[in-house]
Amino acid sequence: MPRHRIPPGTRLTTAIRVLRYYMAESKPSAKLCQLTEFIMRAYAPTWFGIKSAPSIAEGAKHLWGVIENSRYLPEQLRKIVDEVIRHNASFAHPENLLVPVVCDFNPETRALG
Repeated sequence: MPRHRIPPGTRLTTAIRVLRYYMAESKPSAKLCQLTEFIMRAYAPTWFGIKSAPSIAEGAKHLWGVIENSRYLPEQLRKIVDEVIRHNASFAHPENLLVPVVCDFNPETRALG
């Protein structure tokens, strides 16, 4: 089954609409609560982190952040999220892990890279 790329703006719009829907519900369902919690604990912090530090040198840190922030999920959902992370984890490639080292402010760290 082919994977379809969802434009980034669409993902943010969807997240905002889910949060708005959650706020409008007097008794939100368990699934809506779970989705809202994921947006607030994993998606939103990652989105803001990328927007505040969009450099390629920060890519591996952002990747680690989304992995770390999604660990609270139950095993069944974590498997789904981990598959998406694996599919989009270009910043985990060894050459991309060296970029932050080479771009570091400390000359000794840069020399190691």
